[in-house]
Amino acid sequence: MYYPPVTQATPLTIIKRERLLPMRGEVLARMGTRVESIDVVARASLGGQLHVVNVGKTLSVKSENLDKYLLKAVGDTVEEEEAIAAKGGGLIPLRQVCRSPIAGRIVAISSGQVVLESKAETFELHAHLSGTVVSVMPSLGVVIETVGAFVQGVWGAGGEAQGVLKMLAKDPKEKLVADALDVGCHGSIIVGGSSIDEEVLERAEQIQVRGIVVGSIGADLGERASDFPLPVIATEGMGQVPMASVIFELLRSNAGREASISGVTRLRWGTVRPEIIIPLHKRGTKPSPQQLGGALEVGTQVRVIRQPYLGSVGQVVSLPSQPRAVDSGARLRGAEVELEEKGRVFVPYANLELIG
Repeated sequence: MYYPPVTQATPLTIIKRERLLPMRGEVLARMGTRVESIDVVARASLGGQLHVVNVGKTLSVKSENLDKYLLKAVGDTVEEEEAIAAKGGGLIPLRQVCRSPIAGRIVAISSGQVVLESKAETFELHAHLSGTVVSVMPSLGVVIETVGAFVQGVWGAGGEAQGVLKMLAKDPKEKLVADALDVGCHGSIIVGGSSIDEEVLERAEQIQVRGIVVGSIGADLGERASDFPLPVIATEGMGQVPMASVIFELLRSNAGREASISGVTRLRWGTVRPEIIIPLHKRGTKPSPQQLGGALEVGTQVRVIRQPYLGSVGQVVSLPSQPRAVDSGARLRGAEVELEEKGRVFVPYANLELIG
């Protein structure tokens, strides 16, 4: 038996996500409570950063003479650009001033230098997805469970976002162009077909969309998208590949619904893939558990992950017992797959993944 990798794309499943603070803090959400994506479930105080100001050098005075020029003492608060020391004035026409580069407080004065600590900030952890708190980890965070549609991407960048799904393509092969984006996309998560270009990124930033989901992204645009201030997800990865039909139809069927997306991607030390979560409230329908893997069998829905059928989706129709020759001349084990638009083809096992 062959156990291929899995890409999850399911219309209704149970989803659980940990929401953790970057450091110990206060958990606000309670066990069993219902939360919305924008709710703050925990918070923590982030200590200020230290900044050293060389007052002696700025004013050209020796450290032992610094005290008479200081305008502030240890423990005093200061605002950004507020004077902390000055030299001159009175009979001296030119007054030299040393100003604080930050807002904060003075924590130390030594050897002609003033040590400043920036103001502490409160970090607020949002739920990110609408659901129910099913576990509380004191001082650390919570686990939120929801029922809904779930899609994994192949490539992603950026952080997290929530917004209404807005379809800008009628076909998974359709390229998303900048002209398709208008003010109606403001605050939305836009969904394209095959690929995007830099003009789309620029336009999306201008009208403040919440995120972009597309089939693929060119290698030349990957670095630009990685620095983009909002999440970008490519469901098929790098290149010029149409979005898999099963994913496109799933997203289209949920257009107009609130979605939570994450472009966070990690390939080592615990794989993390970009994802799209669409919380749903369907009564009378039993959600399926998330598919974590399984053996390749006749009837299984698969996606081809390498050329010449890269991105194509189909069903396994047979599992030949003997290896077959491929274009490279090698004889490989594989499956016969009925692909959409391409008919029945032989695909080596290594070129297949489960999808669904």
